[in-house]
Amino acid sequence: MSVWVNLLKKEIRLGIPTFLVPIIGFLVICAIAGYFGNRNGFMWEALVGVVVLAIGLQAFYLAYYMFFSLQAEHKKLHLWLHSPLPAYGLLSAKLVAGLISMLITTIIVGSIGLFSITQSEMWGGVTEYISTFQLMEVGLYGGLALYLFSLSAVVWVMLFWMIFLLLSKLMNGFFSFALTAVSVIAMFLFVGWFSLTNVFARLTEWGEIKLGHMIQSIDFETSLTGGTEIATETGNISFYFGTLLYETIFALALFVITCWILDRKIEV
Repeated sequence: MSVWVNLLKKEIRLGIPTFLVPIIGFLVICAIAGYFGNRNGFMWEALVGVVVLAIGLQAFYLAYYMFFSLQAEHKKLHLWLHSPLPAYGLLSAKLVAGLISMLITTIIVGSIGLFSITQSEMWGGVTEYISTFQLMEVGLYGGLALYLFSLSAVVWVMLFWMIFLLLSKLMNGFFSFALTAVSVIAMFLFVGWFSLTNVFARLTEWGEIKLGHMIQSIDFETSLTGGTEIATETGNISFYFGTLLYETIFALALFVITCWILDRKIEV
């Protein structure tokens, strides 16, 4: 366990540049949006818009973090694989480091967003139509969905990176990259096709869990003359336990395959 913890500390330290780049980029864009927004009288609304965009991009944060972390290991692969830990230990350390980085990033983005929206003119309209409990509910389930999607995306990055390494042992860089790209397209086409079949529906559409009557969307419209208008849409939200179980098993299967490739095909 101590070996894994030490590896995690190393991954966090080596991941600092990958962590800082999007944070600095986000703050720079916030400064630009705030400057031009302030000149036109809607600085806080402009910042809220930047935050909404950043939250959407957060869904791919783990994939971004893992890609650059694995790419850094490509230059010194023999040193990384020299660790006494098995493949799942090596990859899980990177995954946890990415989750820690993503959590800090989410807190920074969320804090700026919360402060901006409470200072904006739209806040009065928000509190008029939406209770504090409803906002917390949307934040909780939205955050959970964000992290689940991010975890689902990152296992694909790990798998395709291992496929690229495996192909790199057999052919030069260009052809290995090209075949990896083809495998990415083929795999997603297959997954997309399978998700439309009756078999997929039977595997996933069972165990409906109803979350009750919740806000489904919040739309803001800001203009120089009309101020800020807010429109909300509510409805009964539910999800299938079967879908959650299927996606979890599928992600774990991809992770196991990735570890097997690293242990048996790359590390040899």
